[in-house]
Amino acid sequence: MSSNAVEYIVNVVGNATDKIMSIGDAVSSASEKIVRMQGKITELQDINSAFGSIVSYADSIGSKFGKIFSVGMENELQKQNLTTLLGGNIDAADTQFAKISKYGKDTVYDNAGLLQAQQTMMSFGIKGEKAFSTLQQIGDIALIFRIIPNYGFLLLPAQ
Repeated sequence: MSSNAVEYIVNVVGNATDKIMSIGDAVSSASEKIVRMQGKITELQDINSAFGSIVSYADSIGSKFGKIFSVGMENELQKQNLTTLLGGNIDAADTQFAKISKYGKDTVYDNAGLLQAQQTMMSFGIKGEKAFSTLQQIGDIALIFRIIPNYGFLLLPAQ
């Protein structure tokens, strides 16, 4: 083989080796960039997750404020209805509302149901304080009838 041919082959092999090394460097550089990008993607996922939690928390707070606002409006409407049924006497309506609210907290009954029952009795002509005492009596009797069947089971002998 002539020296020119050997020189040519050495040059080709040398150039190929340089190109392969260059490709290897490019692959290493790309791998490093991918690793850095994966780290950034993980950071973005963490930020996205945190942001999602913040949005969910804010939505929850908004929902609670909405419920509070709704209950407050419902209470005001009920107070207005009581005031009307009591001939416009705001103090008497506030007193009745407070008594009904306390009774609702002390029993299993909800305020809305108690207020509706009070207003129904008053619309039939039963006056404020008498309507409330009647409401309490009916509620207490209803509770007793809820308790009686359970009490009977306690008295049964074990079998």
